[in-house]
Amino acid sequence: MPYSVSIAIWVVVVVFAAIAFFFIRFLSQITKVGHESETALKTINAKLPPLIDRADQIMNKADLTVDRVNSTLDQIEVPLQYAKMLGQIVSESKSNISAKFGRSLMALLAGIKAGKAIVSSLRSHFSRGKTDDSLEQE
Repeated sequence: MPYSVSIAIWVVVVVFAAIAFFFIRFLSQITKVGHESETALKTINAKLPPLIDRADQIMNKADLTVDRVNSTLDQIEVPLQYAKMLGQIVSESKSNISAKFGRSLMALLAGIKAGKAIVSSLRSHFSRGKTDDSLEQE
């Protein structure tokens, strides 16, 4: 057998050995990942049912709470409407009172202000008059 053929056979054997070595390592890694995934899935399957049960309990309690709130709202709906109507009546009464008595009140305040101005004017007039009289006497 020629020497070059035997070298070529050895090169092919070494290449196949290298490919086989890397293929075996690749399969080993895939097997390791598969075992880790299996362990993770078992852990999730073990922990998931209690979490689902707890979530169901929370949802049931939330449903009961919503039902209680709805029934309470149904009970207080009529009093709330009465309170709203009372607020509207008070608001309307306030605006009616201010419209009717506002003009009268403003006139009264203007009269008081005018009276105060007149009294101040008379007071200053008479106090000047007394000072003028006292100056004339001296």
